[in-house]
Amino acid sequence: MRTDLPENSSPATARKSAPTREQLRDAPQLRESVTVRCTPLEAYAIWRDFKKLPNFMTDISQVEMISPTVSHWTVDLPRGPKVEWDAEIIHERPGEMISWQSIGDSQVTQAGSVRFRPAPGDRGTVVSLALSYAIPGGKLVEVATKLMGEDPKTMVITNLRRFKAYMETGECPTVEGQPSGRDENDRESETH
Repeated sequence: MRTDLPENSSPATARKSAPTREQLRDAPQLRESVTVRCTPLEAYAIWRDFKKLPNFMTDISQVEMISPTVSHWTVDLPRGPKVEWDAEIIHERPGEMISWQSIGDSQVTQAGSVRFRPAPGDRGTVVSLALSYAIPGGKLVEVATKLMGEDPKTMVITNLRRFKAYMETGECPTVEGQPSGRDENDRESETH
Protein backbone atom coordinates (compact mmCIF):
# COMPACT_ATOMS: atom_id res chain seq x y z
CA MET A 1 0.00 0.00 0.00
CA ARG A 2 1.32 3.45 -0.95
CA THR A 3 1.78 5.91 1.89
CA ASP A 4 2.91 8.97 -0.06
CA LEU A 5 -0.61 9.94 -1.12
CA PRO A 6 -3.31 11.14 1.24
CA GLU A 7 -6.04 8.80 2.30
CA ASN A 8 -9.42 9.28 0.59
CA SER A 9 -11.20 10.08 3.81
CA SER A 10 -13.34 13.06 2.84
CA PRO A 11 -16.68 13.48 1.04
CA ALA A 12 -14.92 15.94 -1.27
CA THR A 13 -12.97 13.07 -2.81
CA ALA A 14 -16.21 11.86 -4.34
CA ARG A 15 -16.66 15.14 -6.24
CA LYS A 16 -16.71 14.73 -9.99
CA SER A 17 -13.41 16.47 -10.78
CA ALA A 18 -11.43 15.61 -7.68
CA PRO A 19 -8.24 13.72 -8.50
CA THR A 20 -8.41 10.05 -7.72
CA ARG A 21 -5.62 7.72 -6.69
CA GLU A 22 -5.84 6.25 -10.20
CA GLN A 23 -5.37 9.68 -11.87
CA LEU A 24 -2.35 10.49 -9.72
CA ARG A 25 -0.81 7.00 -9.79
CA ASP A 26 1.05 7.77 -13.04
CA ALA A 27 1.63 11.44 -12.21
CA PRO A 28 5.10 12.68 -11.28
CA GLN A 29 5.85 12.37 -7.58
CA LEU A 30 8.22 14.47 -5.51
CA ARG A 31 9.67 13.92 -2.06
CA GLU A 32 11.95 16.52 -0.51
CA SER A 33 12.94 17.38 3.07
CA VAL A 34 14.69 20.11 5.00
CA THR A 35 15.78 20.41 8.63
CA VAL A 36 14.61 23.60 10.34
CA ARG A 37 15.58 24.99 13.75
CA CYS A 38 12.12 25.04 15.34
CA THR A 39 9.73 22.61 16.98
CA PRO A 40 7.38 20.42 14.91
CA LEU A 41 4.43 22.36 16.35
CA GLU A 42 5.93 25.72 15.28
CA ALA A 43 6.56 24.44 11.74
CA TYR A 44 3.06 22.95 11.55
CA ALA A 45 1.48 26.22 12.74
CA ILE A 46 3.05 28.20 9.88
CA TRP A 47 2.10 25.63 7.21
CA ARG A 48 -1.44 25.38 8.58
CA ASP A 49 -1.95 29.16 8.40
CA PHE A 50 -2.29 29.13 4.62
CA LYS A 51 -2.39 32.92 4.37
CA LYS A 52 1.26 32.94 5.52
CA LEU A 53 2.45 30.56 2.78
CA PRO A 54 3.02 33.33 0.19
CA ASN A 55 5.59 34.78 2.64
CA PHE A 56 8.01 32.02 1.71
CA MET A 57 6.53 30.17 -1.28
CA THR A 58 7.67 31.66 -4.56
CA ASP A 59 5.01 32.33 -7.17
CA ILE A 60 2.09 31.82 -4.77
CA SER A 61 0.39 35.17 -4.79
CA GLN A 62 -2.59 34.35 -2.58
CA VAL A 63 -4.26 31.62 -0.57
CA GLU A 64 -7.84 32.33 0.42
CA MET A 65 -9.62 30.20 3.02
CA ILE A 66 -13.10 29.15 1.88
CA SER A 67 -13.75 27.03 4.97
CA PRO A 68 -11.56 25.59 7.75
CA THR A 69 -10.44 22.79 5.40
CA VAL A 70 -10.94 24.21 1.88
CA SER A 71 -8.71 26.87 0.32
CA HIS A 72 -8.37 28.66 -3.03
CA TRP A 73 -4.81 29.01 -4.36
CA THR A 74 -3.52 31.54 -6.91
CA VAL A 75 -0.08 31.14 -8.49
CA ASP A 76 1.52 33.68 -10.83
CA LEU A 77 4.38 32.09 -12.75
CA PRO A 78 6.92 34.71 -13.89
CA ARG A 79 7.02 33.41 -17.47
CA GLY A 80 3.67 31.70 -17.54
CA PRO A 81 0.00 31.98 -16.84
CA LYS A 82 -1.84 32.64 -13.62
CA VAL A 83 -3.04 29.28 -12.32
CA GLU A 84 -5.78 28.75 -9.73
CA TRP A 85 -7.19 25.75 -7.92
CA ASP A 86 -9.13 24.71 -4.85
CA ALA A 87 -7.68 22.26 -2.37
CA GLU A 88 -9.09 20.45 0.61
CA ILE A 89 -7.30 19.15 3.68
CA ILE A 90 -8.23 15.51 3.83
CA HIS A 91 -6.21 14.50 6.88
CA GLU A 92 -4.20 16.29 9.53
CA ARG A 93 -2.59 15.67 12.89
CA PRO A 94 -1.63 18.95 14.61
CA GLY A 95 2.12 19.21 15.01
CA GLU A 96 2.69 16.14 12.81
CA MET A 97 1.21 16.35 9.30
CA ILE A 98 -1.22 17.88 6.82
CA SER A 99 -2.51 16.06 3.70
CA TRP A 100 -4.51 17.69 0.90
CA GLN A 101 -5.76 17.26 -2.64
CA SER A 102 -7.16 19.51 -5.32
CA ILE A 103 -10.92 19.43 -5.70
CA GLY A 104 -13.63 20.52 -8.11
CA ASP A 105 -12.87 21.81 -11.59
CA SER A 106 -9.32 22.87 -10.67
CA GLN A 107 -6.70 23.81 -13.26
CA VAL A 108 -4.23 21.80 -11.18
CA THR A 109 -4.59 18.14 -10.27
CA GLN A 110 -2.49 17.32 -7.23
CA ALA A 111 -2.34 15.64 -3.87
CA GLY A 112 0.29 15.87 -1.21
CA SER A 113 1.34 15.94 2.39
CA VAL A 114 3.78 17.76 4.60
CA ARG A 115 5.11 16.01 7.70
CA PHE A 116 6.90 17.41 10.73
CA ARG A 117 9.09 15.20 12.92
CA PRO A 118 11.81 15.93 15.45
CA ALA A 119 15.28 15.94 13.89
CA PRO A 120 17.93 13.63 15.37
CA GLY A 121 20.12 15.08 18.11
CA ASP A 122 17.55 17.70 19.07
CA ARG A 123 18.47 19.78 15.99
CA GLY A 124 14.99 21.04 15.19
CA THR A 125 12.38 19.60 12.86
CA VAL A 126 12.58 17.61 9.64
CA VAL A 127 9.93 19.01 7.29
CA SER A 128 9.13 16.48 4.54
CA LEU A 129 6.96 17.32 1.55
CA ALA A 130 5.46 14.68 -0.75
CA LEU A 131 3.58 15.82 -3.85
CA SER A 132 1.90 14.12 -6.80
CA TYR A 133 0.77 16.42 -9.58
CA ALA A 134 -0.32 16.80 -13.19
CA ILE A 135 0.90 19.98 -14.91
CA PRO A 136 -1.78 21.79 -16.94
CA GLY A 137 -0.86 21.63 -20.62
CA GLY A 138 0.77 18.20 -20.57
CA LYS A 139 4.31 17.11 -21.45
CA LEU A 140 5.18 20.14 -23.62
CA VAL A 141 4.43 22.56 -20.79
CA GLU A 142 6.23 20.26 -18.33
CA VAL A 143 9.43 20.37 -20.43
CA ALA A 144 9.15 24.16 -20.88
CA THR A 145 8.72 24.76 -17.14
CA LYS A 146 11.73 22.55 -16.39
CA LEU A 147 13.91 24.50 -18.84
CA MET A 148 12.88 27.78 -17.18
CA GLY A 149 13.48 26.47 -13.64
CA GLU A 150 9.77 26.71 -12.82
CA ASP A 151 9.11 23.00 -12.68
CA PRO A 152 7.49 21.59 -9.53
CA LYS A 153 10.69 19.90 -8.27
CA THR A 154 12.73 23.11 -8.45
CA MET A 155 9.89 25.08 -6.86
CA VAL A 156 9.50 22.55 -4.01
CA ILE A 157 13.22 22.62 -3.21
CA THR A 158 13.28 26.42 -3.37
CA ASN A 159 10.19 26.76 -1.19
CA LEU A 160 11.50 24.36 1.45
CA ARG A 161 14.78 26.32 1.61
CA ARG A 162 12.84 29.59 1.85
CA PHE A 163 10.68 28.09 4.63
CA LYS A 164 13.86 27.22 6.54
CA ALA A 165 15.13 30.80 6.16
CA TYR A 166 11.74 32.23 7.10
CA MET A 167 11.52 30.14 10.28
CA GLU A 168 15.14 30.69 11.34
CA THR A 169 15.60 34.37 10.45
CA GLY A 170 12.10 35.78 9.92
CA GLU A 171 12.77 36.58 6.26
CA CYS A 172 13.66 34.96 2.95
CA PRO A 173 16.87 35.85 1.09
CA THR A 174 16.36 37.44 -2.30
CA VAL A 175 18.31 39.16 -5.04
CA GLU A 176 15.23 41.02 -6.24
CA GLY A 177 15.99 44.70 -6.63
CA GLN A 178 19.74 44.19 -6.26
CA PRO A 179 22.05 45.24 -9.08
CA SER A 180 24.15 42.62 -10.79
CA GLY A 181 27.16 43.22 -12.94
CA ARG A 182 28.51 46.62 -13.82
CA ASP A 183 26.57 49.67 -14.74
CA GLU A 184 26.44 50.35 -18.51
CA ASN A 185 28.07 53.77 -17.96
CA ASP A 186 31.01 52.21 -16.10
CA ARG A 187 31.79 49.90 -19.04
CA GLU A 188 31.80 52.72 -21.56
CA SER A 189 34.25 54.80 -19.50
CA GLU A 190 36.65 51.83 -19.28
CA THR A 191 36.85 51.43 -23.05
CA HIS A 192 37.62 55.11 -23.77
